[in-house]
Amino acid sequence: MQGSRTFSPKWHYIKGPRQPFGSLQCGYYVMKFMTDLMEESLLSIEAKMKELAAEKNFTMEEIDEVRLVIIAFVQRCIGKYGAEQLDV
Repeated sequence: MQGSRTFSPKWHYIKGPRQPFGSLQCGYYVMKFMTDLMEESLLSIEAKMKELAAEKNFTMEEIDEVRLVIIAFVQRCIGKYGAEQLDV
């Protein structure tokens, strides 16, 4: 095909907080990491990544904050759609 270009993505290995060995909280860690990455719009992504890489792991209080956000979201969905429509 004329005019087409191939693009090879440049992968970056990201370091960040790790969950304790044997823990089942990986989803909460991912959500907390993503939330932290998207907050503070004045910082560049690169600066945020360096900041997050310095953290060894999240505290239980930080993980509990993520849980509360999820609970509030589910409660809003149930209130809006009703439990029978959520297929839960």
